[in-house]
Amino acid sequence: MTTPDSIYSVRPSWGGPLGEADYASLERSWIPRGLADQAMLRRVTSIDGAQMLGRCDRNSYEGIVFPFKWPGEDHIREYWLRRDRPEIEYDTKGRPREKNKYLGPPGRGSLLYVFPGTDPELLGDIRVPIAITEGAKKTIALHRLSWHGLADAIGLPRFLAVGLGGVWSFIGTIGKTPGPDGSQRPEKGLIADLRRLTWDGRRVYIVFDSNVHTNSKVAAARRRLSAELTQLGAQVYWVNLPKPDEGSNINGVDDLLAASGPETVLDLFQRSEPAASNAVEPSQAQKLIRLCEEVEVFRTPEGESYAHIPVGEHRETWLLRSKGFSRWLGRQFHQSSGKPARTQALQEAIGVLEAKAQFESPEMRV
Repeated sequence: MTTPDSIYSVRPSWGGPLGEADYASLERSWIPRGLADQAMLRRVTSIDGAQMLGRCDRNSYEGIVFPFKWPGEDHIREYWLRRDRPEIEYDTKGRPREKNKYLGPPGRGSLLYVFPGTDPELLGDIRVPIAITEGAKKTIALHRLSWHGLADAIGLPRFLAVGLGGVWSFIGTIGKTPGPDGSQRPEKGLIADLRRLTWDGRRVYIVFDSNVHTNSKVAAARRRLSAELTQLGAQVYWVNLPKPDEGSNINGVDDLLAASGPETVLDLFQRSEPAASNAVEPSQAQKLIRLCEEVEVFRTPEGESYAHIPVGEHRETWLLRSKGFSRWLGRQFHQSSGKPARTQALQEAIGVLEAKAQFESPEMRV
């Protein structure tokens, strides 16, 4: 449970107290004054906001600052700004939308938002489900819902609320990997914060905005996140907010909580559906193996594993454990997916092909 003493042992260095207009705005997102103060939300001027973000243009950076503090740690590790007056752009149908409403410092990796003062034991307690949403403000509203109507004696919330910076922010650069030409390329994967939680055997609710029904990119992000968490052993469920209506101001779970109340949203949790079966995408190793469907593998009398691979209109023979075959396979993956294969995935795929050559394929001489 949140303890104010643990929150206020570290104070934000940016901005000043919220104003009455800020509290009124947050209340419309189901965030009362006391909860906003516990979250250490602050107001910054445009000059301070620009300095915090490393910006030097003429746009406005006045707004509310959300400090990021990881459970059990005694420092604020990042600040994100919710801008009062972001730029306006128009979609393909001519409808206006706010651009870059939430901003963080440039060049930083993606982080999870967890409500300040959260018990660090909850990160690994699989008895407590995890609810994933987009944005710090919605996470605060979900944090309130996680304790709604529960007696203090229970000691555990109904779920642990965590927030992504954006629907695709669960993927980030996690290192370097060799490309098809042998050069080092950025390797993408789950961000480090996600690996600080225990997922195996845990129920997970994904609570994306209502535009998941109409925006194909948001829907694709939900499927991909479901697949990644399923591979980590999680039991993933989708909490579906009502489809957006023309003229409706309800988009996120915070809007729905304010408009319809906690019981309505808790009912959506009760009626959540298991992640679609097609959400579980094959791993990189499985994709690499599928790319070898036309590859003929075999073993030599000396016990070495080889492959006949198609190259243009002819076939070439490569030792499976050779750099040449690994680079060929990596090139096939890059051409099919547009990204480099991870070294571990290549090793796993070649291991499977080697076993197939040794135990399921004929013996041949090179």
